[in-house]
Amino acid sequence: MYPLTHLYVTEQVLGSLNPALALGSILPDILVGAGLTWKEAHNHSFKKLPDTNRDLILGDLIHGSFLPGLDYYSDCAYEDKEGYAFQNAVHLCTDLVRLGIPQEHALWRGHNFIEMAIETMLNETNSYLWCELEKAFHQQELKSEVYSIIAGCNLHKPGIVDLILQRFLEIRGKKECLAADYARKLNNIYRLGLSAEKCLALIAKSQELITPHFRKFLNNCVDWIAKDLKNGSA
Repeated sequence: MYPLTHLYVTEQVLGSLNPALALGSILPDILVGAGLTWKEAHNHSFKKLPDTNRDLILGDLIHGSFLPGLDYYSDCAYEDKEGYAFQNAVHLCTDLVRLGIPQEHALWRGHNFIEMAIETMLNETNSYLWCELEKAFHQQELKSEVYSIIAGCNLHKPGIVDLILQRFLEIRGKKECLAADYARKLNNIYRLGLSAEKCLALIAKSQELITPHFRKFLNNCVDWIAKDLKNGSA
């Protein structure tokens, strides 16, 4: 999922949000940006380092697949099927292939559009949550803990946390910005000439697809994650 969706679920699970929880809630995505695989970054077990901020770790748990967290239900499994975003991405595969995306990559790319649709709809009602991530961006001591985790993974990416946070805060869940950013990404990977408008149209289609049930999905995730935390599954 995209950043605001993680901020939203973390706040809903815990009843509040602070800079450490906000930063922890996107920690796996920062680690992917630093060079870890999705599985490594979302597994959590290697992040149990001494003296790490408790809220940072708690936000990370709510994000990933170890608890399981939100991305488990979005990407891996939901209601005895594949992850929610992948279940709905099947309706976008034909569109993506027509745009030049290889058939074998269409489902993966489609699931990102489902996630962007959720992000943009939450941004209409919960944009105030970005302020906690902004605060985290300005807390050097808090960011230094993430740099320590990255260094502990034998990765050397000076400034990577700041760069990723800056990008997230610039895009800020805005539909047009997400579309332009993702068009650039697809063009770089597949050497296409996609316009931002093409991606914007797919975000709009994704919104139509999930509007009837995405709130139920998020509410289920919040309930299940909260229950696991309460039962000490972490």
